[in-house]
Order: sequence, then structure tokens, then C-alpha cells
Amino acid sequence: MDSFVAIDFETASWGAACAIGIVHFEDGVAIDELYTLLNPKISARRWDRGAIRIHGITPDQVIDSPTFEDIWPELIHYAACYPLVAHNANFDIGVLRGELQRASLQTPTIRYGCSMQLARSAWPKRRLRDVEEAADGDLRAAPENHKLSTLSEFLQIELDHHNALSDAQACGQIAVRAVEQLGQSTLAAAYELPRLNWGELSPELEVAGRAQRRY
Repeated sequence: MDSFVAIDFETASWGAACAIGIVHFEDGVAIDELYTLLNPKISARRWDRGAIRIHGITPDQVIDSPTFEDIWPELIHYAACYPLVAHNANFDIGVLRGELQRASLQTPTIRYGCSMQLARSAWPKRRLRDVEEAADGDLRAAPENHKLSTLSEFLQIELDHHNALSDAQACGQIAVRAVEQLGQSTLAAAYELPRLNWGELSPELEVAGRAQRRY
């Protein structure tokens, strides 16, 4: 198994992070981690009340926390050296992109993968026929869906859901187990399989995206 970094954000509102969890995996084992609350630098009235109900983080809890810009020098080390993996990566990479834009930081070239996408390839969703044909009623060979919480229960991974560090740890473990289930020895090899594709953030793509949005 090669090296990658699992990442998870909790948000105060779209594109404004209030917590981050990072876990560095090497050869399938977590070797380093980072967790911190983040001050999103937005007024309390702009916090999404639905998000607060989900993760339990409130504006008063992050007043003395670092901002995304404060932790970026440490985060860029991970992002520049290793592929990032997130569960439902479109969300977390979208938050990362949003924070880079809010802080006017240059987007580095970042390769990223999605543990949900990996899990869908490794353990296809149950079909009605599978249920009907399961002679002994044992359906453990396939999860009911590919949510982080469902997969964590399916794979017996400990999870404190919506704690960014716990979510990142579970995401990384799901990725490791999915690569093994797919019969591959590395994450890179798994992404050579059909229907699996790396995502990428880069300065060129961001410039092109902004140009398209202007027209």
C-alpha cells in the first residue's frame, strides 16, 4: 500500500470550514494525524443552523481557533506530497477550493480520490436479486449503501460521525480496505481499474474554471 492523506472538513456554511481532520496513511497504516477547529471568519448569523445541528460546533467555540490561512503552510505539505482522499470528495475538495479562494491563496496541483467511489467499486450496492437469492439471509458481502456511517458499520470501523478527525480516519481505513477488496496492492493500482478516476486541482484548472464562469 502506498501513501495518501485522508481529509475531512466540517463547515459553518458552504465553503467556510470550522474544523479539519487529516490522517496520513502509509502502507495501510495511519502514521500521523492533525485535528483542529477553524475560525471561518464569518459572523455568527451566517452560520448554517442545520450544519451546527449535525456537527455540534458553534461560533463561540472557534473564536480563538486558527484560520484556514494559519494552517495552510502545514496542510500544503500534505497536499503537495501525497494524494488526498475524502469520502464524497466533491464536497471536501469543494470546501478546500472555497477556502483557498477566500484566503486568496494560490491553488497548488493536488491529486485526489474518493473513498466512496472506491467503495462502490469494491462492494457494489445490494440488489433485490441478491436479497432474494441469499439462501441463509447473510447479506454482509454488500453494504446497504455507501455512506461513511454505513460503510464504517459494515467494515466494523469505529466512527464518531461528524468529528472531522474520526471521519478522516474512517475514510482512510475504508480506502485501504477497498483497495484490498479490489485485489490491488496500492491505491495507485486501484485507480488504474475501470470506472475509477483521480480528480485534480491545479492553478490552470482554476483559471480555466473562472474564465468559463464569466461567460
